[in-house]
Amino acid sequence: MPDDEPLPSSAGPEPLNHGAGLNSATPTNDEFIVVEESRYRPSPIKSFLDHNTGLALNCDFVLRDAIKKHYPHLNMTVCSDRACDILSYAALGKVDIKPNTSKDHSFLTQTIFFQSEHRSDGPGTVQPTLDFGCFDITTLSGHKFIHYYARYTEDWQTKVGNYFLHDQQSKAAVQELILATCAWGVELHDEILVFQGDWLKDHKLWQSVQKANWKDVILDEKMKKGVISDFESFFASKQTYADLGVPWKRGLIFHGPPGNGKTISIKAMMKNLPIPSLYVKSFHTWNGDEMGITIIFAKARAMAPCLLILEDIDSLVNMGNRSFFLNEVDGLEENDGILVLATTNHLELLDPGIVNRPSRFDRKYYFPLPSLEERKKYCRYWKNKLVNNDRIDFPESLVDQIAAWTPDFSFAYLKEVFISSLLIMAGSDKDKDEDGAESFGVIIKRQIEILKKEMGDGSDML
Repeated sequence: MPDDEPLPSSAGPEPLNHGAGLNSATPTNDEFIVVEESRYRPSPIKSFLDHNTGLALNCDFVLRDAIKKHYPHLNMTVCSDRACDILSYAALGKVDIKPNTSKDHSFLTQTIFFQSEHRSDGPGTVQPTLDFGCFDITTLSGHKFIHYYARYTEDWQTKVGNYFLHDQQSKAAVQELILATCAWGVELHDEILVFQGDWLKDHKLWQSVQKANWKDVILDEKMKKGVISDFESFFASKQTYADLGVPWKRGLIFHGPPGNGKTISIKAMMKNLPIPSLYVKSFHTWNGDEMGITIIFAKARAMAPCLLILEDIDSLVNMGNRSFFLNEVDGLEENDGILVLATTNHLELLDPGIVNRPSRFDRKYYFPLPSLEERKKYCRYWKNKLVNNDRIDFPESLVDQIAAWTPDFSFAYLKEVFISSLLIMAGSDKDKDEDGAESFGVIIKRQIEILKKEMGDGSDML
């Protein structure tokens, strides 16, 4: 059975233009640039530098003015949406994009360090990231544009500007390019959307979800079938809801003590449903919880049909944001196609207005401590994993014994029993001959006794 642990948080920062990044043709001169030019016709790069090293008011307006003065005979279309990642889109072969390296078109880049997640993988990498540059774009249909890209900090936020220069006849082609780029940018490409102050695409979380499988989820079979059916039937029943004249939305709660299958069930669900998954770890934003809730549900409506996961809802909803949250769940705006799945280890802490009103959360699934038979199934899961290990003597009788020794053990505690026992065998038996080594059963029993004492202290093993 795979690890039943909280889903990993979103990875650290990535280069803004992930996928394409800075292609090999892009200049990466990091030094501060001085541009000599006429005082009457300042270049865009000079204006950008002057503005960002002086009293900044509105960088976007400054750039628009400078670029327009530099190209008075061309029209300009501006897109400041972060989804307009033209460099990554170009890497797919959708358009041809080349750096413009003429005298007035210097590039500003900086080198960013990305630390490895694991020390064994080395210290990490350094990658160039673009702050300002000019490109020549040619679409597959033959339209040609000049494109300026700028990234800057303003109002405590990192902002992006895309400035397209074109003739009047090419305006529609520019709009089509921007639409295609942004449409691609908002799609998920082997990623899961994670909200923690803002929406971020998380590829590592997607990779973790791909390891989950319903056959590895040990639950009461009737309950497992009910959970799977509830999710799958909802997304297949749009017309049924419409025929009945009821909103196509649903809310479910997974609850129960920690370490008993909620997380692995969510992972298996995310993997098998052919719709986007949105994972919420916090409502907090720089502008408060209400802004976070607004952003979360706006994205869910835009991505619907989708699965919206609220992790540890008891810690997300409080007296300050409760009314605002319930208004969003109730759907003052359309929530069609949104299945909200909330999890909690403490159902008793939730407001009755959340728990006891079916139109908000229609079903509650309780994940209890595993029964004797479920503990046996879990032990057999490990027995099968170790079947080819000649050092491990794991007879069927030991399965029954471990299950009998572990009442009140969660799956997380059972997992620790096996992991700690295997680590002890791998370490302490090296200096013993085969006859003097402790048996797997003896080590298992001792670890169970140790964990029982920890459980008596009231500690949780997540």
